[in-house]
Amino acid sequence: MEQANAHFLDAQIVEAVFTIAVYIAVSKLGVVLEVIFSGAKPLLELRH
Repeated sequence: MEQANAHFLDAQIVEAVFTIAVYIAVSKLGVVLEVIFSGAKPLLELRH
């Protein structure tokens, strides 16, 4: 967790984990999400 906190805020980590969990859950239902997410700009950015 410390490595993730070195680059991301706690809220960003929670949002990323939630997004990945929902993506996996929805994909198990047979919904193709690649079309929806293709071309989307990531909201998480590294802090330098």
